[in-house]
Order: sequence, then structure tokens, then C-alpha cells
Amino acid sequence: MSLEENFASMSLGDDIVIVDRVVPKTEQPTTGQKKTRSSNKKKATKSKSTDQDVKVEKGSDEEEEDDELNNLPDFFPVSADPTLLGKIIEKIEHAVQRLHRNNEVEVELKFGRMIGRNSEIRYWGKSKTKRPRIIHKLAFGHFDSDIGLHYSRKVTRAVQKKLGAVAKEERSTDTYYLKGKHMGIVRQEGKPEELFYSKRVIRDFYVFNPTGQFDFKITISENVKRIDEEKKVFKRDGRRVFRRSKNKRVWLEGRDQYITNQVKIDSVVRNQLYEFEMKLDLKHILRIVRDEKKGPPNYDYELKIVNFLFSADTINEEIK
Repeated sequence: MSLEENFASMSLGDDIVIVDRVVPKTEQPTTGQKKTRSSNKKKATKSKSTDQDVKVEKGSDEEEEDDELNNLPDFFPVSADPTLLGKIIEKIEHAVQRLHRNNEVEVELKFGRMIGRNSEIRYWGKSKTKRPRIIHKLAFGHFDSDIGLHYSRKVTRAVQKKLGAVAKEERSTDTYYLKGKHMGIVRQEGKPEELFYSKRVIRDFYVFNPTGQFDFKITISENVKRIDEEKKVFKRDGRRVFRRSKNKRVWLEGRDQYITNQVKIDSVVRNQLYEFEMKLDLKHILRIVRDEKKGPPNYDYELKIVNFLFSADTINEEIK
């Protein structure tokens, strides 16, 4: 498979990071034909049921699960589950502690759908519960960040209703260069100057929303600014993988951003897609987490993360 085809199979709403491939563990196959037949006979014997067996009542755990399923509201937000909130806050906090001090930090929540393996159908898992939950990336096929033009318009109306603000129009073009195992990105934002940087993902995880229109991908990363000499080396010795042009609408709530993107990509990869992402400003969180030794602990950042997730829930519910 060529490099372009390999990147084409990825969810291009995400920034590309070169990582080692994870190989899931597999169980050892059962050997021995006689053993297999005998075990099948035992299973067949156990599977025989009488009319009395069929009428066995459900266990207490199954009854509680059914009660929970019936009693939950039509939309169950992420921010309403204290256990899930605690896990998300812990993941963000641990990721922040691993960041380099001088690099630009980004926490991004992207709308999309978790797609099942070898399928274009949304992942649902085996559980009947309506509660949102974190799903490991090995459990499903891929995360599709293309929400489509229809939902992009609905998101725009939902954000305007929530913030009562007018979006700022922005344009940018990102060109991706690959040199060895390192990816470099040259960004141009309507100016003659070019910004050259690389992105390192510290942590990413996925939140499945059974009652919402879209699932969430949360990414904590750092942008490493590079000097002009490094840009020249990448342009000279590296290989241009593809170019991505974005037309953005950006709303601000304090320092946090709500962004709808209309993305055009080189035809070798994909024609066009529509994205919605939210970016959480973490500068004061970095100060609190890294410099806790200088003063008493301050957990205001937890409330900020909860409010951030509440905003995502509000929009996800509004566009249903």
C-alpha cells in the first residue's frame, strides 16, 4: 500500500502522528480434535432446556440494568455522570503532567462517530445502557470526524444560540511533510509568513454517546514550533504527503474556541469534509498542575473542564 493510500484510510479530521502499531493479544487456539468433540458434547448437553428452564426469572443485575435503561432520559449528557467526569479529568490531568513546559498545549474535543470494524455503521458495543462511556480505540474501527454539511449548519445555529455571538472567518492551509518517521506541518494563514511546527499527541480517548447524535474524541497534544532551518530541511529532504485547506468559523467564549471547519484536501486523499471542534484553553490549568508545590492546591480547573463538557453536551443535544 502506498503512503498516500495509507493516509487516505485514516480519519483526516485528526492531525497525523506517527506511532508504533499496537498488536492486540490473541488467545491460543484449542488443539486436539477429541478434546473439542467432547467439550462440544458437554455444551450440547448443558444447552438442552426444558419448559421450566425457559421460564427462569432474570437475575437482580439484569433487572437493575433493564430498570436503568427504561428510567434514563432520552438524552444522557457526559457532564451528568460523576464517574465518567472523574475519569476524563484524571486523563487530562495526567496528560498535562507529561507535557514539556515551553510548548503550546491544546485540548481538543471533536464531534464525530465511532465506526464499527469493517463497516460504515456506528459502533454500539454490547451494552444496553444509555450512559456515555469511554471506549478504547482498539474496540472499534475508526473515528469519522466528518459530520456533513447538514449537521455543520445545525451546529452553527446551536453555537450562535448558545453564545449569541458572531463567528470570525479564518482561512488556513496546512501542508504535511514526512521525513523518516517525523511529520512536519507548514501552516499559512493568509499571510506571507509560514509557521512550521510538529504536533505530538500526549493522550487521546473516545467517549461514546448512545443518546447523542455524535460521539466525542478528546485529544491532549503539544505543538512544537520549529525554526526556519528545520523547515528548509523538511521541504528539501522530506516528502510532501498532502495539503489541507480550511475555511473556519471561530466563536470565542472567554479563551475557549468553538470551530466549524470546511476542509478541502488534495484529491489523492479525499475531496471535502465538515468538522466541528471545541478547544479548551489550559494555560491556567498548566500553572496549577505544574506549580502546585508553590502554593495550596486549587481545583478550579476541574470546574472549567466540567463546564467545557457541558457546552459540548448542550450542542450535541440541540442538533438531534
